This record gives sequence, structure tokens and C-alpha cells, in this order.
Amino acid sequence: MNKYIKIPLCIFGCIVLALFSIFLLLNIFNIPVFNYYLGLVQTQSMEPALNKNDLIIYSQQQEYKTGDIVCFIQNSRLTAHRIVVVNGENIITKGDNSTQNDVAVTSNQILGEVVYKSAFLGNILAFFQHFSGIFIILALFLLILFFIHKLNFIKIKK
Repeated sequence: MNKYIKIPLCIFGCIVLALFSIFLLLNIFNIPVFNYYLGLVQTQSMEPALNKNDLIIYSQQQEYKTGDIVCFIQNSRLTAHRIVVVNGENIITKGDNSTQNDVAVTSNQILGEVVYKSAFLGNILAFFQHFSGIFIILALFLLILFFIHKLNFIKIKK
């Protein structure tokens, strides 16, 4: 294979694998990037505004108002619900598909407002958080290493 094809192919494969890995780590460990956080919608409680497996990006705001979709921790997991009442420091939220309001939270408990959602990226992230997705990432990594070796980028001494 021509070296002008080998090098870009190798670089592209490594970049894609690195981006998927970084993407997963940012979501799993809830690490901010420029004050933006990644989350994955786990339920249908906010449909049609947010669907199950949508990737959401949320960011902390100075203040929150009725109608904002905000993220907070509820029962040890990330929850994204719409604000229905703001009463001073107390904020009451509710899922769009729910008939009951959530327990009131304070503005300090709000992690941020949802500023972006993506169904496509969310489905990819959801897939790669399961065993089959992790297996595919590992297989891709090994495949890239194999092609790097076969294309004579790495010389292994025998």
C-alpha cells in the first residue's frame, strides 16, 4: 500500500479511537470541558423534549427560570427535568411525561441547564457503555495496532 495512504489511514483510525475513548471518559467521570458537562438521558420522563439515550450537554447558569430543563442529582443519578416553579432558592421540577412534581431542590443543587442534545451521539455513547461496545472499542484498537504493524510503521524484533 502506498505510504501516502498508510499514514493518513493510521492517523485517522487513532484519532477516531481516541475521540471515542475521551467521549466515554468525560461522560462516565462527569468531567467538565470549558464548564460544559455531558450526560445521557436514561428514561422517557422528558419525551418528546428529550428522548431516552439522547446525549445532553449542560452548563451551570447564574439563574434558572420556569421552563428551563435542568440537571440535578436525584436518587444518586443524574436527572434532567423541566422547572415548573421557582420560589426563591427552592426550585420544583417535573418530567414532561410525569403527572407529579419532583421534590423541591435548591438552586445550589442544580448542576446546570441543558443547552444541547443529540440523539445520534447519544445512541453511540449508550452503545459503547455496554459490554458489546467496550468489546468493539478494544477490537478496533487491536485492529489499528495490527494494521500499523502490517503497514511497517512499527518494527517488532523477533
